[in-house]
Amino acid sequence: LLLTVGLAVLAGGLAAGALAGLDGVAQGAWSGTVTLLEDPEADGYGATRVVARAGEHHVEVVARGGAAGAVRQRLSGQHLAVSGRLEPLGRSAAWLRHRHVAARLSVEQVGKWSPGSPIARAANAYRRRLASGAGAGLGRPDASLLMGLAVGDDRDQPAGLTDAFRASGLTHLLAVSGQNVAFVLAAFGPLLVRLRPWPRWGLTLAVIAWFVVITRFEPSILRAGVMAALTATAFDTGRERST
Repeated sequence: LLLTVGLAVLAGGLAAGALAGLDGVAQGAWSGTVTLLEDPEADGYGATRVVARAGEHHVEVVARGGAAGAVRQRLSGQHLAVSGRLEPLGRSAAWLRHRHVAARLSVEQVGKWSPGSPIARAANAYRRRLASGAGAGLGRPDASLLMGLAVGDDRDQPAGLTDAFRASGLTHLLAVSGQNVAFVLAAFGPLLVRLRPWPRWGLTLAVIAWFVVITRFEPSILRAGVMAALTATAFDTGRERST
């Protein structure tokens, strides 16, 4: 109990400190290289939006016109040179502060880009290969539906398909969760059952970690990944498990 209370107090203190650190970001002209923290997405009003890291802060990058198309082509983890203006978030986007976003960067020009870290390059290459295979074998909107079911990428889904899932109460199928982790581990099952306990445990955690990476660390997949890792650990140490 004391450990739980201590962790809760520590988490609250760190969260409060992180929110306090969002204040005082200089406003005005800005140019430099940002690192995309998610995949850019059209907002339906002619702009492309994405959360990125600019220096020591997280910002919401907003691009319109020709810059919107250039930003839209990039993926999470990539580095992108941009110039524009740093502005306050405003009340309508205050919820972004809880994602540690300090300001809005209105992009005016987009420059060169680089693929990012080796992990980001590997994850993006896998997602592009998956999207290419889906597009070759399935037409739209089936390809976009497969991407949503497999890795939670619903950016290219037509509005009609999204509305149909929402009306039927099945939008949870388009969000990666424990169901997806179970499918991935089932696919690796024939290999895992042939390994000794500790190698099997290590490979299981590696598969879970890789799936979390390629699904962009979504909150739902982080929860599912942690629970799957705990279950795998309990199984390989011979402990009782509760469904």
